[in-house]
This record gives sequence, C-alpha cells and structure tokens, in this order.
Amino acid sequence: KYKSRYCFFAIDDYCRYKQEYYLQSIEDIHHTVEQAIDDARQQGHIVRFFRLDHAFRTDAMDALFKRKKIRPEYSPPRCQSSNGVSERSIRTWFKMIRAALHDQQRPKSYWQFAGQCATYIQNIWHNSSYPGAAPAETWFGDPVSAKYWRVPLCDVWFFRDKEERDGEGDAVSLEDQRTKGVLVGYSRDSTCYLCYCPERNHVYRRRYEDCTVV
Repeated sequence: KYKSRYCFFAIDDYCRYKQEYYLQSIEDIHHTVEQAIDDARQQGHIVRFFRLDHAFRTDAMDALFKRKKIRPEYSPPRCQSSNGVSERSIRTWFKMIRAALHDQQRPKSYWQFAGQCATYIQNIWHNSSYPGAAPAETWFGDPVSAKYWRVPLCDVWFFRDKEERDGEGDAVSLEDQRTKGVLVGYSRDSTCYLCYCPERNHVYRRRYEDCTVV
C-alpha cells in the first residue's frame, strides 16, 4: 500500500485543490480518473471538462468521458507544457518532497509519505489564482485550522492500544503505552494524525491529543 510507483493528480482549475491517488500501475488509469470525478461530485462539484496528457487517451478513457458526459481535453503529444497548472504544481510538489526528506533525514523510500504531506500543504496555503481562500476551504466549504500543523516526517510518540503492545496477560498493562514513529500526514475523514511505525510497517490513526511531536 505504501510502496506505490506512480501518483495521479486531479487539480481543480478554479481553486487549485489537488486530489492525489497512488498507483502501482497506470494500465487501468481510467478507473482512477473515474474515482476522481466521483470524489469531486460527492463534494457537490460539477465536472464539465477534464484535461489530461495525450498518452492516457484510450478507448476506455473516451468511453468513460462519454458515459459521464464530460468533455475531454487532451494535450498534444509530447507537449506537457499545455498542462500548465498541473505541470507547475507537480514541479513544486517534487521540490517539497525533496525538502522534507532532506530536512528530517529520511530515506527515499519515504517519498509517498512526503508526497502526502506536500499535497496537504499545497491544499491549505493560499495561491494567486484564488487569493480569497485556501483551496481546501473552497473545495470543502469549511475553514482551515492551523492548530495541529506539524513538521512533515518529524518524530512522534503515539499511544498504543493494549492489543498492540508486547507481552501477554496482565503483563500487557505494564508495557510502554507509547511508541516512537514518524508523522506522515493527516487523516482525510477524521481529526487525527497518521503515524507510521517502521518496526511494524504500519500506519496508525491517532487523535491529536494522543501524540507528542518531538
């Protein structure tokens, strides 16, 4: 799940809100495009146009746009510059990933975690295309709070439930209640951090109050 090879972005041209989808393969990318369209409609947005690279044009993709009644706009072959909004956003995204990995001295295998943090930051900062509100505020209709913002990929101590601790029987109650991990993002559907435990290779969702950032 956390060893994807590709990342697909769907960026709203109005407010610049970015949806990200991590993939192992791009062979069936039309399914990811359909998911992005459905996610936008769940938030009450109407998708009338969809611009993407000409390399992704397939019969399945054309059939998808026809079924969804969306007008596709494919960039000319070998001319990604026509996708100005997305290309510029991706370049900035890569710079943020490199900066986060270097700042916290994390290995390159953490690129997806850094990418999730970078996307989150891009969605909550103001931009010149729509200076009145942050992209996430426009997309969801709710204000953005900076109360729980933390440095991407920093060390974090988080609470462990009893079933996650070592030991057996009553001895479990004497084991450490907290474990050290890496803060790798924020949950999309609840108010909590995403904490990665390298020892278990697992990402835990923990309340803000149950975490201590180092």
